[in-house]
Amino acid sequence: YCRVPAIIVTLGTLALFRTILVEYSDAQTILTVNLPQWLIDFPRLKVAFLEGNCSWLPWVLYRLDERWELRQHLCDEPLSLNPSEYFMRQCVVATDVEEDLVADVVERIGDDNIVISTDYPHADSRWPEAVNSFLKIDGLRDGSKRKIFWDNSAKLYNLQ
Repeated sequence: YCRVPAIIVTLGTLALFRTILVEYSDAQTILTVNLPQWLIDFPRLKVAFLEGNCSWLPWVLYRLDERWELRQHLCDEPLSLNPSEYFMRQCVVATDVEEDLVADVVERIGDDNIVISTDYPHADSRWPEAVNSFLKIDGLRDGSKRKIFWDNSAKLYNLQ
């Protein structure tokens, strides 16, 4: 017989797993709540993914489009746009202030659909240096920083 060592899960371990898995829950939400159909049926609906960073997004959009291209003949209702285009038309995703990969995301999908999250008052917040952390990210142009920091949120919440 085989002895399997017990895994001792502490509160700290659970917090670590949750921190890692929250990004996947945002991606899973896109796929499981029939989001594409909601975006088709309600073209003025805005959806914001505000808790799970943004670096997962390019892969999910790529994968949605790839699967659509390969399997659209199996769908009952054709789409007039690629799945990523519905997302880009109506959704935003938040970047955390220290998420250096945001520069890569901007390079892949642009800066129109990204807003900032300081993560305050969570324990992993960069407060009170949150804004400075974001402004110091290398590889992100000033125009993109402005859009992510202010313009895109103002547009999302109709503050323009």
